[in-house]
Amino acid sequence: MLDRANDITFNECNFHNNIVFERLEFKGLFLLENCTFEQNLTFQNIIFQNTTSFILSKVKNETKYIHTKFQSLALFSEFKSKELIFDNTFFKDESNFLDIKIDKLSRETARIIKNSFEQQNNIIEANKFYALEMKEREKELNKDRKEGKNLLEWLVFKIHGLASNHSQDWLLSLFWILSFSFGYGFINCINNYLDTKLEFILIDIFVYLIIIVISVLVVQNEKINNYYLIGVFYLIYGFTSKDFNLYDISNNINPFSIMTGWQELSFLTLSYKIIIAYLIYQLIISIRQNTRRK
Repeated sequence: MLDRANDITFNECNFHNNIVFERLEFKGLFLLENCTFEQNLTFQNIIFQNTTSFILSKVKNETKYIHTKFQSLALFSEFKSKELIFDNTFFKDESNFLDIKIDKLSRETARIIKNSFEQQNNIIEANKFYALEMKEREKELNKDRKEGKNLLEWLVFKIHGLASNHSQDWLLSLFWILSFSFGYGFINCINNYLDTKLEFILIDIFVYLIIIVISVLVVQNEKINNYYLIGVFYLIYGFTSKDFNLYDISNNINPFSIMTGWQELSFLTLSYKIIIAYLIYQLIISIRQNTRRK
């Protein structure tokens, strides 16, 4: 049996010690609004039967909800915490996490908040927490990879994250489309000066690996604007091919352009077309994710 408690109401209070609520059922209101917690705030084996509010409250360390049930409205608007953990926690009624600010959160926590925004048809906010959910999943897969498990799933997640930030960043997809296209155009220019197929293969692979490595480093470095690199690629390609109007690039970006005639399809061209088709798909999905209505 859980102990029962009446209304709990605190406003503009400051708590200096760890605060722990355990094995309680709150029948009345539970309001901790505009309060500051200098340490940790923990709820374990708790049932909230009535409205719960943590609006404008701030926890400087960790906030935990373990085996907790919110049976009624739960409000977390403008709630701040260094870390937020929902572990085996359920929301029966509506919840509001608008303008919540968390430095660190678990994948399950991100999923719960994402689900709350989806129920309110707030797709833009839901997408933000979907991206966080995917990043936390990627961290889990990184641990598995070090143990030799789920290598293929890790690779798929890594590529998905780099290509579009898990379908959230259409500009990132556009960057990769241009990066690969300039690389392909540059390689075609080089191939005109090569004699043997072995040279084609070795030089093409070497050049593409350099382009991919540089692009990945730029994408992962938040201090560098991705499109500075695109500007460099444009100048290199333009002076090499004299195609400053990007005629060949524009035609190559069409993933089906090579299939409309009787041209031979090399392995490099096939690989490029597959990559571009995937990136165009990510571009479309990323734009749709941030503009769609449920």
